[in-house]
Amino acid sequence: MPVVDDTEDMRRQVRHPRLLELLDYWLKLRGGRRLPRKSEFDPAAVPRLLANLMLKEVQHDPLRFRIRLEGEQVSAARGFGATGRFFDEPGVVVLKDDALAAYAEMVADCRPRYSDGAFSYKDGRAGRLYRLALPFSGEGQTVDFIITGLYHELGRGGGW
Repeated sequence: MPVVDDTEDMRRQVRHPRLLELLDYWLKLRGGRRLPRKSEFDPAAVPRLLANLMLKEVQHDPLRFRIRLEGEQVSAARGFGATGRFFDEPGVVVLKDDALAAYAEMVADCRPRYSDGAFSYKDGRAGRLYRLALPFSGEGQTVDFIITGLYHELGRGGGW
């Protein structure tokens, strides 16, 4: 399947400068291929982003997402660490949105997903969330890993 070059459309969507850095790094790794390989991802290339990244392993049949690593800002925003847990376990996802459906779509079409909007947690914290999820492959053909960049800005609203 040929690579769909919607680079400029995707770059226009991303409204957080650090996530734009992450997208540009992913595009560089992907090159002309459908997917970059997870083994090509070098954390040293994006050191300013590491605290805000989450790595999820994709398990197929049934489709599930296990959190393999998450940065300290991701854990802090959630209020606890979820490394090793499945994304669909009770209590792991603290925002009610369409992230799980977006990850499933990404596995099917091998394309990144971006979203931003207002959030509020049960503990009263609220603000704006910026999220960029990027597909990676172990062998080059199927999505086996998703690296997500998450930035929470407390005290800012907007429509989700």
